[in-house]
Amino acid sequence: MTGARRALQPYAAVVGMRFRMLLQYRAAALAGLWTQLVFGLVLIMIYEAFYRSSSAEFTLIDVRLGADGKGVGKVVPAGNVTFDPTTMSFDVEDYAAQPVRLTDVSSSKGVRALNSTL
Repeated sequence: MTGARRALQPYAAVVGMRFRMLLQYRAAALAGLWTQLVFGLVLIMIYEAFYRSSSAEFTLIDVRLGADGKGVGKVVPAGNVTFDPTTMSFDVEDYAAQPVRLTDVSSSKGVRALNSTL
């Protein structure tokens, strides 16, 4: 019996090494899945906190396009907006308070055609 056991010992060692290697792969895959899940939940919580912190009734978007169809813009959650009839303009109370800046804004053909008809 000991002769048969000795003959199978190298095969058992290979099977054992392969099993441990596959366990390491599964553990790494599960750790990666867990990491993605945790960071995904953190990102969701950040987005939720950002949107809950805004008590604005609407969002003001200011886009300025040049003749070539390219430009810049700003996105601001507008809190208190009033209309000034003497200047015929809207006044935003907190417009300068950290607007989101839009860079490399460009118009598409459909929007340009729509703007040219207005």
